Amino acid sequence: MTPDQGWLATGTLKLQRARECVLDVARQIGGAQPSTVTLTDLSRFGNDGAMTNVTWTQLASGLWVMTMDGTSYVDVTDAPSLDIVNEVTMMCWVYHTDLTGFQRYINKTDLTPNYRLYQLGKIDTHMLMNIIKTSDTSNTVYSGAEYKLSVDEWYLVAGNYDKNAGENNQIVYMNGFSPNSGTYTGAIQTSNQDLFLGGYNAANPELIGYMAMARVYNFALPPQTILNCYNNEKALFGL
Repeated sequence: MTPDQGWLATGTLKLQRARECVLDVARQIGGAQPSTVTLTDLSRFGNDGAMTNVTWTQLASGLWVMTMDGTSYVDVTDAPSLDIVNEVTMMCWVYHTDLTGFQRYINKTDLTPNYRLYQLGKIDTHMLMNIIKTSDTSNTVYSGAEYKLSVDEWYLVAGNYDKNAGENNQIVYMNGFSPNSGTYTGAIQTSNQDLFLGGYNAANPELIGYMAMARVYNFALPPQTILNCYNNEKALFGL
């Protein structure tokens, strides 16, 4: 059973697992161009997203990836499954054509006040993961000076947090490896605001480039699983 499967089958019953994928953007290889209106979620929660100014590009492998130009974003309506408290993993493939400033990949926000509850993104050439415990307490882990993003390259970026894991419990990953980690305590704050792909919110789209295969889990994926994702998926991106 893969981490994406959020249930265990016992006869005709399906028993919910507490640890599961809550957002798994559909990946399409070949066929007609996907919808530019609705982004389909493959998780059992059906957390589909409304797309604005998003187009599609097909890679040589046949995989369709989202094209974002700094005005593009996907708005995933708030749902109980996205109100993650104790553990989280965010992961996606990104390709930048411009690295200017902040560009968020996955962002769950509380707009009153204006804070990021859990966020994966980058500032300039450094990827980052941010966690909010309360409205005035947060922790950000950066990828570090030796691990910089470049334009015109594909990366699998990920970040996870486990409030009960002790030291180095907030970790960022690039292409399956961890360039940095930090120590943080406490549950993640929740809100009734939406989750966004490609920007801070509807008023602040940011990503300039491409995104594919965004995923959010309500638990911290083991390092080997993240590395396996990179190794199993990289051929789709010509790596």
